[in-house]
Amino acid sequence: MDAFLKYITDNLALMKPAKGPICALMVVMIVACTTFWNWYFGEVKSENSRLKSVIGIGSPAVSPYIELTDGELRTKALRVVKALRGIYSHHQNQMSELDKKKKKREVTEIGFNDLLNKERQRAIEELRNTVQVEALMVFDQLKTRVPATAHMQLGIGGLELNPADKRDAPISLHRMFSMTDMSIVMTPLLANNIEELAKALP
Repeated sequence: MDAFLKYITDNLALMKPAKGPICALMVVMIVACTTFWNWYFGEVKSENSRLKSVIGIGSPAVSPYIELTDGELRTKALRVVKALRGIYSHHQNQMSELDKKKKKREVTEIGFNDLLNKERQRAIEELRNTVQVEALMVFDQLKTRVPATAHMQLGIGGLELNPADKRDAPISLHRMFSMTDMSIVMTPLLANNIEELAKALP
């Protein structure tokens, strides 16, 4: 585009005899070329951004999954579900092994509690460093696409710490999973909800 404008400028003197018609044609050509250029590269940039969301590369946006088709979002969601369940399953296995050691009296009560806390922190760190943020973004995007009327049928809604006490604000699954101490506990519920929402996509 710059080369084209330079060519026009360099040869402007040669066009003076027919300045009116030539200038009008030049304006039309420049506007047409600029419009096409912006449209073409805008489409390329948009598609590149969308494909980065599909394959999971590039800088994370506020809501990178908004550009995915329903099919792509479903695929992404089911991968997240698999990752969540894998982390939770490994955590449960580790907890079971610790419980066996306790029953065999291979560790003291104090030692058992210490190992228990270390395993819980390990699982929380694994969640945070791998799939936690992605799971929350996928969950939120699914909730916006699946009709609200289907949420209750799927058993998805706000949670309350004390439903009888109206002073307590509803605690959403999103918030519960975001809490460091609660994330690993809420993992199975979030995985189930993501799976149900993914299946409910049009």
